[in-house]
Amino acid sequence: MAILIRLGDVHNDWIAHLSKTRADCRIFSPYLTSSTAEEVLQSVQSGALEIYTVFSVENFAAGGSSLETLKKLLDAQIPVFQLQDLHAKIVWSGRQFLTIGSQNLTHRGTQQKEATVIIRKTSISPQLRETLEGWIKERRAITRGMIASVEKILPELRRKADLLKAEAQDIERNLWQHEKSLLERKVRRCRSHLRKLGTRESVPREVAQRFVEYSAYWIDHPYTTPPCPGDAGYLYGSDPDWCIYDGNTFVVGRAILRCRKILQEFLQDAVKGVTLDFQALRSRLTNAVRQSVENYNGDEYSLFPVRNGIYHGDEYFDLEYMKFGTKGIVISYFVNLILEKVPVEGVLGGE
Repeated sequence: MAILIRLGDVHNDWIAHLSKTRADCRIFSPYLTSSTAEEVLQSVQSGALEIYTVFSVENFAAGGSSLETLKKLLDAQIPVFQLQDLHAKIVWSGRQFLTIGSQNLTHRGTQQKEATVIIRKTSISPQLRETLEGWIKERRAITRGMIASVEKILPELRRKADLLKAEAQDIERNLWQHEKSLLERKVRRCRSHLRKLGTRESVPREVAQRFVEYSAYWIDHPYTTPPCPGDAGYLYGSDPDWCIYDGNTFVVGRAILRCRKILQEFLQDAVKGVTLDFQALRSRLTNAVRQSVENYNGDEYSLFPVRNGIYHGDEYFDLEYMKFGTKGIVISYFVNLILEKVPVEGVLGGE
């Protein structure tokens, strides 16, 4: 038994098999239109062929199925049956070929994102055969009289259906345009908040101090792990390379600029419609902070090592921090401050 999963158009696989087989063939397709159905069905060289579809006036009016196609099939002496509530798309040819998937025998089916499982050289399972034969027992023949009756009323129904379709398309177009405008306004808000972190190459000293006040802790305190907002007063260096601590030096301003760039890219992706991954965003921001540490020679670490867990009173916090002597910068607090100043998740609807 050979199994193949086809993503996309499968009608050429149908033709390739049906043009060679001599087995009986049953085709289940809720919609039948255009030369695609005719091309597939005309490829059957021998053996009995039966078509099961849905005879729906609504489908004919909307163009989902074609009366012309049904007439051509009947003219070719191919029996066509109505199968109420049919939604499955199946081509079943003896013991050698079976496909189950999403593609109808329509031209549109050859253009859409379809998925079909193709099974060759197999004996259909008794359970599946029993189910399909049970369906077949419910069939009702589609006659030329039924087709003629619908043909009389179809022009007016199509006119009404076209009007409704155009109205629906206008509503849908306006809906997406509204969503696009709404997103653009939200992104402008984010960019406005982003400017609070500084410009492309500059970070105000007070911004860098605020980040130190928020995230600096006395890691090696003998009894607890108190916050150290006063460390912000020891900030040194120049814009944008504001630094804190010696030896291994945390370059606060550089970390902020890198995070700012990441947020700008994130907002650009939002405008382009790229799927937004807020967990990945946090990871990138965290790494940007870890990259902004220099050793005593002034060389940056690729990723400065982090440690886990600090004590505050009797409470243990499972937090990642970078250690500088007795002090440390809690990375989650640093990143949270970035996202507080630029509320990307809240503004763009992230979780």
